[in-house]
Amino acid sequence: MIRCLLTLTTVALLIPSLTLAQSPAATYSGRLTDGTGWGQSAQVQLVVRVYDGSGQTELWRSPTMPVDVVDGYFSVVLSGGTDPGGSPKDIADVFAANPETCLTVEVGGNEVLPCQAIGSVPYAIEARYLGGRETGGYVWNQTGIPQPGGFNVSGDGFLGGRLGLGTTSPLTTVDVKTQTGRKTTGLSLRSPVAALNVWPGAGSGVVVDVTDGTVNGTTGSDLYVRTGGVDRVYVSRDGKVGIGTVNPKTSLHVSNGSLFLDGEFAGTPQVIFSPIPGSTGHQWELYPIPSGFDTYDRTAKKAWLSISNEGLVGIRTSNPQAVLHVKGNVQIDDKCTATAQGTCDLAETFLSLDNATPGDVVVLDPSRFKAMRLADRPYDPAIAGVVSTDPTLVMGQSDVPEGIPVAIAGVVPVKITLEGGPIEVGDPLTSSSTPGHAMRAGRPGPVIGKAMEPFDGTEGWAGTVRVLVAPGACSDTADLEARVRALEATVTALTQRLDQVTRHCGPASRKDR
Repeated sequence: MIRCLLTLTTVALLIPSLTLAQSPAATYSGRLTDGTGWGQSAQVQLVVRVYDGSGQTELWRSPTMPVDVVDGYFSVVLSGGTDPGGSPKDIADVFAANPETCLTVEVGGNEVLPCQAIGSVPYAIEARYLGGRETGGYVWNQTGIPQPGGFNVSGDGFLGGRLGLGTTSPLTTVDVKTQTGRKTTGLSLRSPVAALNVWPGAGSGVVVDVTDGTVNGTTGSDLYVRTGGVDRVYVSRDGKVGIGTVNPKTSLHVSNGSLFLDGEFAGTPQVIFSPIPGSTGHQWELYPIPSGFDTYDRTAKKAWLSISNEGLVGIRTSNPQAVLHVKGNVQIDDKCTATAQGTCDLAETFLSLDNATPGDVVVLDPSRFKAMRLADRPYDPAIAGVVSTDPTLVMGQSDVPEGIPVAIAGVVPVKITLEGGPIEVGDPLTSSSTPGHAMRAGRPGPVIGKAMEPFDGTEGWAGTVRVLVAPGACSDTADLEARVRALEATVTALTQRLDQVTRHCGPASRKDR
């Protein structure tokens, strides 16, 4: 619902003197606002009705007038109206015949202003006194003609157009034109204890200065930016900025929120850290790159730390190929713990001469340095280890970048056969006659490690078990001791049998022997 807000400063009804040679008309100005007090901007259909002093008898009505409303303000000339019967009637005659009158306003057929008493005001070209006070000059609504003197407004005021301060051609509702670099020609909002001063800078830009209650004050004051009654941005008098807090701890303090930095293009520094004055420190920059994010040493002109869009971290490389990719030496002064799902192992890369795959048993090839081939004979003295399936830590990739990772410690899956018999947990494993496969070591000789799970051939002659990698030679004394114990038991049994035969048959003669 649109309503009309009327006050002494926002409504004017000018009725010309009837003794002057002027057309019988009156000018009416007002302001239309919505329910929240905001002015409207639109074209409306407006009708004005004039009643006697009681507000009961209609004396005159205007025609329906299309009126342009800007920010709620409008002005219309009341002429060409009629009496209630529809006969033409001059509004000046109505005022002349009726010393007490009131008027109503309709917008779009709805009455938005109840009957308000009106009266004529003499038209003064100049006046030395206004409201009992000497003017000291005058204000004249003539565009482009500066006027002498000054004026004070002690009550509410209304300005339907634009106000220019320092300019006769205001471009906005309030246009302040100042001299560059002079704060005394700027705009100031002051209280006894604080002042907000705004003026153009000496070079370029605009200066916003918060001081004590004087224009030229040197004592700083705090600046608050609020929305909805809540302090959103705060600048302390010592230069600290708080976002979401009025107690910033550092030069920029963001509380209960996040800081979003949006670079215009990749490679633009988002944050720059300058060295401490007088120190030999470097200047550091944080900025986005197409593949991720870099920490750049501007002094050394190198990116020391990079994070890719896939979450890969590179140290001294901007193109990390692993979760952590370090280009250079790594020193660990305390223990290092590596965890992985399933098994963990330490591997080193070697050249594969016959396309070995994970789980294969390999041996050293004498024809080339750091080269491996599939093991294909039992107890091969050149046995080296097992090709790792998913190594936890790999060494030597710079030597053989396209090589195979051979486990030298840890737990890995290994291909096995029943060539050496069923396998129990703890059995030593060695090479077999099946290429790339291990078997149970039944005698002393080179081994790759010990089985960590059994294999009895239920699911086939060959399979896979996990092995604790420990390349070396196996003397297998336990197996020999078991065989000696078995032989001793056999000798004992034969001796007992011989004694039984002797007692039954008597001593044998030399001829029987």
